[in-house]
Amino acid sequence: MSICISVFVALLVGGYLAGLENKYKTGAKKVTVLVAKEYIDQGSMIKPEVVEEIKVPQEYIQPKVIKTFKEVTGENGIPLYMAIVPIMQGEQILTTKLFGLGQETGLAAVIPTDKRAFSITCEKEKIRGIIRPGNKVDIIATLDWYNEKGQKFEEAKTILQNVTVLGVGKQILGMIKPSGAGAKKEGEAATNSDDAESQLTVSFAVTAEESQVLALASSRGALTFS
Repeated sequence: MSICISVFVALLVGGYLAGLENKYKTGAKKVTVLVAKEYIDQGSMIKPEVVEEIKVPQEYIQPKVIKTFKEVTGENGIPLYMAIVPIMQGEQILTTKLFGLGQETGLAAVIPTDKRAFSITCEKEKIRGIIRPGNKVDIIATLDWYNEKGQKFEEAKTILQNVTVLGVGKQILGMIKPSGAGAKKEGEAATNSDDAESQLTVSFAVTAEESQVLALASSRGALTFS
């Protein structure tokens, strides 16, 4: 009887150790993933020179990770994705932090999860060709104020810095120019559409607090960008 029990226990222990060994072997197995070679700012395209393939233990792979260069570049090395949030050096490249270039999903798709879009209507001639989607700008408010004698003064002050432009007119961050036979016609149509308007809407990615600052400043004065 004792011999049978000893054999049974030995089998249990052997099975447990074998399972434990397989578990550690699986966890120790290394898999190729794509990581940021350098800091990638929000709005930047994921180009081959800013990422690299490395091997990491399988247990450290994050969900939705991209594993090879081929997944982020098209023919002739053309980037397929843009970062919608900053990606730190050494961080794994996840599809949840990227936006497919050329996707017709509108402004909502490119707003970072911790921010919101704030739109301002501007005179077209003042901003046309100066700022584009993806640019970082400082926002300057020009406000009027009066002294004790009732004299009017004008003061310009930078109220926000390094703000990401999400859209200008009908151009949204992440859109790419069409190629092929219809490219010229589509480009001309978009240009003519914006040309028909005397004003353009500029959308920015801001925090809740920054949106309050912009709302107050835009209601009391004029906003410009640099």
